[in-house]
Amino acid sequence: MRVMQKFNQYSVSVRFFPKARSKKKEVKTASIYATISYRGTSTKLSTGLVCDEPEKQWGSGGFVGRNFQDLNDQLAEIRREIKSVNTDQCKNAKEVKRAYLGEEEDKFLMTVLNALEFGFEQKKYLVKLSTLENHRCAINRLEKYLDKYNFTDWSILRGHPNRMTKLRVTTFYNWMLDNGTRGSANCIIGLICALYKEYYNIHEDQNANLVPNLFSGMQKQENKQDRIEAAISRAIDWKYVEKIDKIKDKVHNYIIDKKNPLGYSELKENTFRNRRRTHESFEDRKEIFRIYGLLTMFIANTGISFIDFGKPDVFEITHTMSSKGGKYVKGEQIRGRRAKSGMKYRIPISPTVKKLIKELKGNLPWDPYVDRKRKYTTKTKREAYMPYRRYLILVSKIVGCEDGIRPHKLRHSFAMRMLNHYGLSIQTVAEMLGDTIKTATDHYAGYLDHTVQENYNEEIARHQEKLENMNKDSKDIKDMKKKG
Repeated sequence: MRVMQKFNQYSVSVRFFPKARSKKKEVKTASIYATISYRGTSTKLSTGLVCDEPEKQWGSGGFVGRNFQDLNDQLAEIRREIKSVNTDQCKNAKEVKRAYLGEEEDKFLMTVLNALEFGFEQKKYLVKLSTLENHRCAINRLEKYLDKYNFTDWSILRGHPNRMTKLRVTTFYNWMLDNGTRGSANCIIGLICALYKEYYNIHEDQNANLVPNLFSGMQKQENKQDRIEAAISRAIDWKYVEKIDKIKDKVHNYIIDKKNPLGYSELKENTFRNRRRTHESFEDRKEIFRIYGLLTMFIANTGISFIDFGKPDVFEITHTMSSKGGKYVKGEQIRGRRAKSGMKYRIPISPTVKKLIKELKGNLPWDPYVDRKRKYTTKTKREAYMPYRRYLILVSKIVGCEDGIRPHKLRHSFAMRMLNHYGLSIQTVAEMLGDTIKTATDHYAGYLDHTVQENYNEEIARHQEKLENMNKDSKDIKDMKKKG
């Protein structure tokens, strides 16, 4: 069993090598450099020594011959001094190098990555584990950027030549835009901003030279109308939901086939037995796919997020009774708090949904992974989601949905159907989904073309009828005057 090393138990290794001083072949002299390795990282350091003829005078990491004993002694002294550096607070080879060169420890440790690590430790007491994992991913993203371009970790001291600047942060943000989506870039910047804020708020009174939070206000939002259109585009046509309802009991008979133009092919029971990689039987596959089909219809008819199916009470029915205008209104609802945001949702149960609950309750192919305090880990969620995701990919190909079907797209489709097909208000849909009014308005307040046309036709017809009534009344008045 491998024993984990403590942070300060990693050793520093130093290796010397010659580097040509010129690209010209006739120039044979080389400068001697040291490679410093520490905790899986390395960096180069010039020793200031020169080797006139490396091919003859250098070998096995040192000078060859008695005449170079003094130079070898200097190399040995450099190695000893580097290895004697106190590495308790160093997390990579570059910091070991900076300590060896005499930079004050409190200065070279005051870098953006160290500040983010401090903020991360503080966040452990403030946020859920899943959110903490997102913060870790954000730190890793910045670290990957710095390593990719061999940038030294930015200092957070105002007077430092390598300090964090608005230009450097903007360049990092633009790099994320070039290698991902705007939403992902905004999310990462927001997470980093929160971590640096934790560090800055605690250390501001101790050091007046700290660089302010340059990550704040960095996110660039899309045009509001563009965001609405993007949200609406995430909804799938309801005809695909109807198709899934028709074929959900047959999906187990098909398998993804990249060679087939359709993207899928028929799977026979004998073929499945020969190619299976798990102990799952064909009957097990049939039952799991049946549950996945019912779950897909349940999401499409309730808009519940996939993460909430990790709660043990997600299918519990609440009986309600309220009075309005002296009359009592009875009903049944699914109630709870969203695992992601903690917002309350209340979804009235239709006969279709009630039938689905009866089939699904206690039959999901995973154990509950969200506790009563809404805490969960990304790993357990992923283990539950990925098999279902593969099912949705197959279903998307079978029903011909080129954009693909995902749980969140089904949630958007439910919201749009409630608004456009059933005519519910945006406030009602927001309460059903567990969204704020602002979020629901931004995401779902765009009407489909046929809804706009229907509303227009109704308003024109109402206006035309009003004009006809006015003309009729005017004619009646004129007739009365003539008779009088």
